[in-house]
Amino acid sequence: MGAIVNLKEAGSKALYGGKAVNLSKLLTAGLPVPSGFAISVKAFSGGKLNETATEELRGLIDGSKKYAVRSSAVSEDAKDASWAGQFETYLNVDSAGVISSIESCHSTTKARARAYGKEMKGGTRCDVAVVVQEMLVPDYAGVLFTRNPVTGANEFVIEYIRGLGEELVSGKADPERIVTNGASDVLTPFNLAKLIALAKAAEQAFGSPQDIEFASQDGTIWLLQSRPITTGSSPNLFDIGEPAELFYWGPSRTEALYMSDWLLATNKVFVEQSADSSWPKPPKSLTLFHGHQMVWLSNEKKFHTYAGNAFTAYLKTRDAAKEYEEWTVLCEQADEAAEHNSEIFPKLVGAWEKTIAAEFSLYGAETVIGNMLSRLNEKDRQEAWQECTLPDEPGFLQRIDEEILGGKSTAELMLSYPWIQDGYFGVTNKAAEYFDKRRGEITGKTPSKIGDANRRKAVAARLGLTTEEVTAFDLARALAKFMDDRKQWMMRTRRFLATLKKNPGLQHGCLYDNGTIVELDEKKAADLWKRYVDYKTVQSDLRGVVASRSDADIVEGEVVVVDSPNAAVRADSILVVPSTSPSYVPLMRNARALITNHGGMMSHAAIVAREFSLPCIVGTKTATKQLKSGDTVVMDLVNGSIQRVR
Repeated sequence: MGAIVNLKEAGSKALYGGKAVNLSKLLTAGLPVPSGFAISVKAFSGGKLNETATEELRGLIDGSKKYAVRSSAVSEDAKDASWAGQFETYLNVDSAGVISSIESCHSTTKARARAYGKEMKGGTRCDVAVVVQEMLVPDYAGVLFTRNPVTGANEFVIEYIRGLGEELVSGKADPERIVTNGASDVLTPFNLAKLIALAKAAEQAFGSPQDIEFASQDGTIWLLQSRPITTGSSPNLFDIGEPAELFYWGPSRTEALYMSDWLLATNKVFVEQSADSSWPKPPKSLTLFHGHQMVWLSNEKKFHTYAGNAFTAYLKTRDAAKEYEEWTVLCEQADEAAEHNSEIFPKLVGAWEKTIAAEFSLYGAETVIGNMLSRLNEKDRQEAWQECTLPDEPGFLQRIDEEILGGKSTAELMLSYPWIQDGYFGVTNKAAEYFDKRRGEITGKTPSKIGDANRRKAVAARLGLTTEEVTAFDLARALAKFMDDRKQWMMRTRRFLATLKKNPGLQHGCLYDNGTIVELDEKKAADLWKRYVDYKTVQSDLRGVVASRSDADIVEGEVVVVDSPNAAVRADSILVVPSTSPSYVPLMRNARALITNHGGMMSHAAIVAREFSLPCIVGTKTATKQLKSGDTVVMDLVNGSIQRVR
């Protein structure tokens, strides 16, 4: 191989470096790359071009053109390290200055590159070849990721600015940003469909997701660089949406020991339903145990859609009376296991399993029946709901009230219902307090109303309810009774669990997603609790683009605002800067996280942060103005918000 070759021939990384080899691969694939040549590492001696290479270059350089001179280090543009910004780039170079620019570019193995190299697998070796290409004068330039570099999601992330892309890469400019699954109907000042097609071709040529620099000049799209996305990120499985978009069951006081049997049963049934063509697919959901509390979360729209479809499916495929009978048998088996001191926990889980379809279907009754009754006026709808959903017999709490009013003493009631104050939070031994208080609350009050079949028939006839609507109301009542009796059983059986020395189920919560269960450890549950519960009502002071995330969704710490890479910064601080350059690498290495005013997914800050696994939010516009050194902030690495907490 020659000391200087056409870019298409620059196939040796050891001679021509990573950038040149990648450009060669693009050209070989027939993709549009500005013409140019590569100068081998062997063309230099003592930092200068040797005489043969110098003479050859003079014959290649066109005096009427301008050039871009860029590094192509042997370790550059690799999968594990991009070396973004660590070497010099010279743009708009006149023909007379090309040779001196090549030599300067080759000699940029500086302290900042060595500092960067300490973090990378390739070490500090920095053999630098050089790429020279004809200079474009683009109308627009930008970057495109064929996968989301933060989440790993299968989507295109595109950022662009007017003119040269250098300020985009340096982080000094705030780009326009597009995230798309491949649709090209987004309005852009360049041919988006063509750009996406070229990106797909580049990904196919390299066989892996790519980070691509592009330029648009006079309607033509050019590819300036392509390299593997330098992040090991996978999709953030625990991202279930913004807190305002979620259905919250809880947070409520509980202990994991007393909820794990329900949670394990729910998970098992959800997994079974995910493979059952006769039943709707359960939604992605997240259950968290933290600080003696529990919350169950799912996207609100998807949850209500699932529940409504479950109620409809129950109408068509299930027999509520039969499932109730089967459940009572399982409850008896659990009682027997407790009486004989045998394994109780699996028996409880088995009984719960028989109730889960009914539980979530009942959530959907309101939606389905409400849609059925939409033809009625508000007054008639209310009458239908009032009469047709009343149970035909009192619930268990109403029955206890009747016993109180019938004259039973607190001592007598405690013998029958010692568990009346027990629940998901454990065993209280406070039954006497309940009965004494309840006695005063209900004395002299009108007894609770119950339903009547004849009244229901009369209302149905007067309102013109269809057979389908009456059947739906009948199911809703049956499911409500099922759940009422289950609540009584749940309270009674918590005493069985209190005898266990430890929780045999899930300790900190889990994620359910498309038939798969992911168990959470304590730290993950605490981090997710911060995101979805502690900060759900806090308005963001600042918001930017999440350019790099860590294992945690929330990062909290003290900030230090700096405007110079030479600033003294305490280790483990959250670094807040206008934008970064390669000189900031030593500070970034010691930081807990990074926040910038400017920049996008392809800025120096973003690339290096991802490589260092440094949590990073870029493009906040005003972080250095709104924050001051010593502030404590919370960074949300899912939605890009930053809250000052003190």
